[in-house]
Amino acid sequence: MNWSVCPERKCQTSGVGEQRLRSKLRRLLTPDTRSMIHWIKFNVVGLLGFALQSAALFVLTHTAYSVSYLAATAVAVELAVLNNFVWHQRWTWNDRPSPTRRETWRRLAKFNVTTGLVSLVGNLVLMSILVGRFHLPVTPANVITVALCSLLSFFLADRIAFDVTQTVSLRLSPTSDITTDAN
Repeated sequence: MNWSVCPERKCQTSGVGEQRLRSKLRRLLTPDTRSMIHWIKFNVVGLLGFALQSAALFVLTHTAYSVSYLAATAVAVELAVLNNFVWHQRWTWNDRPSPTRRETWRRLAKFNVTTGLVSLVGNLVLMSILVGRFHLPVTPANVITVALCSLLSFFLADRIAFDVTQTVSLRLSPTSDITTDAN
């Protein structure tokens, strides 16, 4: 039973109205709408990851015990990738929960390989082309690079790391240990 506190008294709610509202919302959320919501959340998380990556890069290259900019870049990108995975698992794709801890680890590995490679290789290749060959300033080149990499990263995360068909098949498996890690 759900108990909610009313201003004057305690009152009991049946949850029927809440169930109807959720049912109506599910019908409104078509696959296209869900994809758009995922895309928006993905970019919010990406902005947070970009800020974390930039801060980590600054700290790693501007302290008394600074490391080389290439090593710092690798560490900063990996830190952002791990941070983004946690947010994507808990928020962006929370409608696709991992049925087991093992599936969460598999998702992390797939996300790290796909998004990590896109982030590292994409940034290095595109920056060398845009800045080195086309002589664009670094900041606009970085914005273009991040935007292009985010398109591919979203596709890979949506279709590989957080693939709904794999989650559903694991959930229906009679031998799977069904514990939801995502909510």
